[in-house]
Amino acid sequence: MVILRKTFNKTMIKILYSLKLNILFRFVINTFKRNYVTILIYHSIGKPINQEKSYLSISIEDFEKQMRYLKENYNLLSLNKATQILLTKGTFPKNSIVITFDDGYKDNFNNALPILNKYDIPATIFLATNFISKNPFYLSWGDIQKMKNKIDFGSHTCSHKILTNLTTKESTKEIINSKKEIEEIIKKKVYSFAYPMGSKENFNDEIKKIVAKSGFLCACSSIHGTNNAKMDLFELKRKFVIERDINLFAYNLLF
Repeated sequence: MVILRKTFNKTMIKILYSLKLNILFRFVINTFKRNYVTILIYHSIGKPINQEKSYLSISIEDFEKQMRYLKENYNLLSLNKATQILLTKGTFPKNSIVITFDDGYKDNFNNALPILNKYDIPATIFLATNFISKNPFYLSWGDIQKMKNKIDFGSHTCSHKILTNLTTKESTKEIINSKKEIEEIIKKKVYSFAYPMGSKENFNDEIKKIVAKSGFLCACSSIHGTNNAKMDLFELKRKFVIERDINLFAYNLLF
């Protein structure tokens, strides 16, 4: 019964999108849900590092389809621009989307960057700095130097340890040292942070205060949702992209 329901849902979504009703859906949602921004989470673009992490990967072909769809139908903002709008209680362009990547995988440089450049789409990559230049599956500092004029970089701690499992001293070190290391390499201020794992139990008010005091202007969680002018800047919601089918991707952006 569950399989039949899922098949029916997918079929209906394809029919609706083939009829271009996604335009109507966006109009209706914008009527009731004004002045908000959706932040998307990607990880790896290309072949999965291993089978256990296959859910983190989107194929190059699917990623390009998604970026083309976003470019044609949404307003693509940098995270820094979205943060400034939130800080000033400003107004977002309709259908605003921000692209982010967590962890700093090597394929972000090899596979994602050429597509982002092709469609002139801004993005932020959150780096877990202990892995940079030390693991072939992750970016090198040389890659980051080449990307820094096209891509913004944020902190994802040093070791990607869950901060609520650490002492205050340990979590402070993870947050501050990663920021300093990235800034030393790219010669720019780092204003954005992403909590490792990012679920509600992976950070708390004390950790949010440490992030704020460390000089960040915002912090992203992995809590599903969109963001409006009333959002806590240190608990921004994001949507994890797992859809391969472009129709499902387009549909899930609406909710």
